[in-house]
Amino acid sequence: PESYPVNKLRNMAISHVKTSHYFLIDIDMWPSTELYPLIKKMAKPESTGSRGLFMDPLAALIVPVFTYEGKEDPN
Repeated sequence: PESYPVNKLRNMAISHVKTSHYFLIDIDMWPSTELYPLIKKMAKPESTGSRGLFMDPLAALIVPVFTYEGKEDPN
C-alpha cells in the first residue's frame, strides 16, 4: 500500500521523472554492465525494424533477473 515509506519514496521519485520512460529496480538488483549499451541499441529504430522501442509510450522492457551464487564477479 501507499502507506509504506519505501512506496512513498518510490512514488515521489517517479512523479519527478522528466523523461518518457524510467527504469525501476529493487535495491538488491545489480544490472549487468552490458544492459545500458543494449538498451541504447534497442532504442534505435534500425535495430528493431520499427519506430524504435521507446517511441511507443506504452512500451515496457522486461529485464530478466538471475541469481548468481558463485564466488567470482559475474561481470
